[in-house]
Amino acid sequence: MVPNEMDCSPGHKVDAANRVAPMEKGLTGFKVILTSGEVTECEAKFVGHDSDHVPSWSPVARQTPKETIMRKFILPLMLLIPISANGQSGGQHPQHGSMPMDHQHHMMMQRSGHPSQHEMAQEPTQPGQDAFAAIQEIVQILEADPRTDWSKVNIDALREHLVDMSNVTLSAQVKTEPLEGGIRYIVTGAGPVVGSVQRMITAHAATMNGYTGWQFKSTNIEGGAILEVRVPESDAAKLKALGFIGVMTRGMHHQEHHLMIARGEHPHG
Repeated sequence: MVPNEMDCSPGHKVDAANRVAPMEKGLTGFKVILTSGEVTECEAKFVGHDSDHVPSWSPVARQTPKETIMRKFILPLMLLIPISANGQSGGQHPQHGSMPMDHQHHMMMQRSGHPSQHEMAQEPTQPGQDAFAAIQEIVQILEADPRTDWSKVNIDALREHLVDMSNVTLSAQVKTEPLEGGIRYIVTGAGPVVGSVQRMITAHAATMNGYTGWQFKSTNIEGGAILEVRVPESDAAKLKALGFIGVMTRGMHHQEHHLMIARGEHPHG
């Protein structure tokens, strides 16, 4: 083999006895030639052996190191890089017939059955005010019920009842006195709060008296009303912890009464 040359032909199996490779003529391979410290690769075609059994090659094409790097590395990498419709520099618009990537993504999401970003956005559920929400809920129930008699429905009466609840909850003044077996609540207010207190306490005492062994008694007074509550000894701590407004919330009759009032009925007699 010629000094400074290394045979890199494919399929080259060397005979260990005489170091001669059994090649076929016309075989094309590559030789790496070491010259002046540089590596140069060339393509050559095998044409036979000389008398010393040295392979004889006929050059086909020669590639410089730069060309070899381009062929082996740069060109394959360029083929692997996808060309994006939005990848144009200088803020140019996509070519005619091309589709923006965000729109393509939207279309792909629709085809795959996944919701788009706009479709995933939640709709608000809170109406913004508690009394308004309570009325809205009742209206929806009435509209969904084919038996609703709209000639009797009175949504304004429900609103007035909710005003009473708000006045008692937020504006009434409450004094507490101990009572044998229970607690006395003296509830007063000013202006429209007085009527709200009297209506709410009277109705609640009539509805809850005897429930779970608790005894209720109401009495209207000037400026408001008195509510006396007596409970079993085992519930004494609970009564003290609940306080007046906690006692008023017991029982799930409020929601039922709201629907009855809206239907034009009189839940409190």
